[in-house]
Amino acid sequence: MRHGIRSRAWGGEHRAPPPAGTVGPPRLCAFRVEKCVAAMAGNQLAALEPESWREYSAAVATFQLGASERNVHTRGSEHAARRGGRFSSEVTLLYSLSNEPWLKYSVAAVADRGLKRAAWTSARMRREALFLETRTERFQLAWEGLGRAASTKEGAEEQLAQLDAFTFAKCRSPMDLGATLAAGVPLPPALLQPLARGVAWETVRWGLTGVTVAGVHYPIIRILFVAGTHQ
Repeated sequence: MRHGIRSRAWGGEHRAPPPAGTVGPPRLCAFRVEKCVAAMAGNQLAALEPESWREYSAAVATFQLGASERNVHTRGSEHAARRGGRFSSEVTLLYSLSNEPWLKYSVAAVADRGLKRAAWTSARMRREALFLETRTERFQLAWEGLGRAASTKEGAEEQLAQLDAFTFAKCRSPMDLGATLAAGVPLPPALLQPLARGVAWETVRWGLTGVTVAGVHYPIIRILFVAGTHQ
């Protein structure tokens, strides 16, 4: 057993018989991993490099099937889950810069929940703001409005009125949830340092190790959706 792959031993007892009429040590049959890639929609392949956090990760589709999540049983719900034929999805929490439990970042955490528009994360962002953290900084991604997002498609002038625009900004000082709600969500401009305005959702590239906005990659570790307190 090496790297999660079980094969015949490299030099053990499981040996193939030597070819008929030959003399010498028997040949071995074993496997080793030469390359790993992630297969995405459209037959696109994203390389999975060792220590990929040192480089920008390939962006993957926002939509991700729930069946691809790793499922575990908790002790309290194991019997009920087995009886109902259901599994309990694993949730990993990390402590934020304000010492509060946040959700560990993953592509599944920001993925769409279905094919209908109401289940898209971009539609959810009209009601909530998304806070993201690196190891030392906190950012806010919030809905800005309609008709101001840049588009690279043909006939962009006709499509501007149908596009959602988002603002990506750095929080000047990480606050706990109580202070954040008291200040208002999305946070007022005085508490933010804008980094990108009028960002179209399609240009926000969610990767395995973070997010890329306006050509800049941010290694995200924790995220938190917070319901808006004002329009």
